[in-house]
Amino acid sequence: MKLIYIGDPKWIRGVEGWPACDHDEPDEALSAAKLASRLYRSESGKEQTERRAREKVAKKAANKKAAQDAAMRATEAGTEAAEAIEKAKRLANLADAARRTAR
Repeated sequence: MKLIYIGDPKWIRGVEGWPACDHDEPDEALSAAKLASRLYRSESGKEQTERRAREKVAKKAANKKAAQDAAMRATEAGTEAAEAIEKAKRLANLADAARRTAR
């Protein structure tokens, strides 16, 4: 696989033994490691496009999960609020009954 070096050799030190230039890499595992380091890209740039697509899908999934969690918490809060209102009404009725009895 033809790898294109995109790191700046003046500022970014690559991994020992990895050339800071464009080169052909016959080893698939080493190619994958170099692409994952983001110091290299393939000649076609296909990996970058795939990585961006995966990140976009992951972000959408995380946002969907966060929205579901927020909706669930809102529902629970609404239920708790309704229970608190019912309890307040019962206490008000008991207080009214106690006042009537005290008269």
